[in-house]
Amino acid sequence: MRNISISDKVSENKITFRLEVSDSLKKYFLSKELTVEYDVNIEEVNEGIVVIPALSTVIPIAWATGADVTIKYADSDYLKSLDVVKSVFRKWFSQFSFSTKINVEKFITNKIHGDKCALLFSGGVDSLASYVRNKGKVTDLISIWGLDIPTYKVRLWNMVRGNLADFAKNENVNVHFIKTNAREIIDDKVLSRDYRVNGWWGRVGHGLITLGLCAPLTIKREIGQIIISSTHTKDFNEPWGSDPLIDNNISWAGVKILHDGYELSRQEKIKILRKHPRYLPYLRSCIIEYNCGHCIKCLKTIVGLVLEDIDPKICNFPVNAKTFSFIRELFMKRALELDSEWLFFWRDIQKNIPGKIDGKLYGSEGFFRWFKQFDLQNYKPRKHARAIKLCCLAKYRGVKWITYYALKELLTKCKACILR
Repeated sequence: MRNISISDKVSENKITFRLEVSDSLKKYFLSKELTVEYDVNIEEVNEGIVVIPALSTVIPIAWATGADVTIKYADSDYLKSLDVVKSVFRKWFSQFSFSTKINVEKFITNKIHGDKCALLFSGGVDSLASYVRNKGKVTDLISIWGLDIPTYKVRLWNMVRGNLADFAKNENVNVHFIKTNAREIIDDKVLSRDYRVNGWWGRVGHGLITLGLCAPLTIKREIGQIIISSTHTKDFNEPWGSDPLIDNNISWAGVKILHDGYELSRQEKIKILRKHPRYLPYLRSCIIEYNCGHCIKCLKTIVGLVLEDIDPKICNFPVNAKTFSFIRELFMKRALELDSEWLFFWRDIQKNIPGKIDGKLYGSEGFFRWFKQFDLQNYKPRKHARAIKLCCLAKYRGVKWITYYALKELLTKCKACILR
């Protein structure tokens, strides 16, 4: 019988979970130790809430593999909410076992005392738009290090943390920081391969894990509601781990979750931000650098901003007169590794391009006229797309920019490399 057993130790602001898993499950875990650090002391938070970060991390794996989960304590509300989420996952992932039993020694009924409202906040388009929409209601912001930004990227995180702290100070709201290795202890690639999921984190774990990490903080800070920003709209007709059917049904101790902005496309959210320009300098979409300007996240944001006549430089993106010719070349050479999710975002941009295009920034009018007619429906990335992109990027940024490892990949994989 497969089993995942969770034990925990709380020390001031840190929870250390020990995960004991059956031999057949070990390939899905890169470590037996899950850690979560908060910026407040959580020693007084009861055990039924304390276990939620670990339970939310392992329960999707248990559902997929049919493993049982053993814990000492559990919040009654949270276990009921997992039953609802499980019913949604059954419809989405027929390849999962779902024979899981959660073995609990003691059930605890908790009740939140407080009515504060927190927003999960990264500074991206989605969360910035949600802040604007809920301004006046939001009392606290929560940002988690270890989900989109890996814990080894200390310099980048320090920049992001400083930016978010500055934002919170200017807005007169509280900001809380959580650090975790929850995403890093799971072998996303092996789970995705074995259970035929195109990205375990995004398609399966996103909402459950992100929200579960917040549970102890909500009790300590008396937060009765959490807002999590939507990634897609109902037009994205594929399973996604953060969806109203998932997020809005998660609860513990009476805490309510609101999946915000599901009726708005990404481009519509950018339109909202255009009306509130003082927030634009805080926009961050990148996990490579602080808005590197060449990753797929930065490229879609740059194009979306310019389409609304917003200068990306205000948002700290490095752009110049060659930026849009560079993006066009990437599409023409099929050098962007776009799956159905990324194509969904680019189609949103495409359908928002007006019939008459005049006066766009950085000479982008030609790009938009061309892109409006570009065949995204049949777009397929080329073999060695990443190497081809690096080649284009070396030409765009200058050959001196390219690293040794990028150069090695170019010379071995890109037959049309400009360096030959």
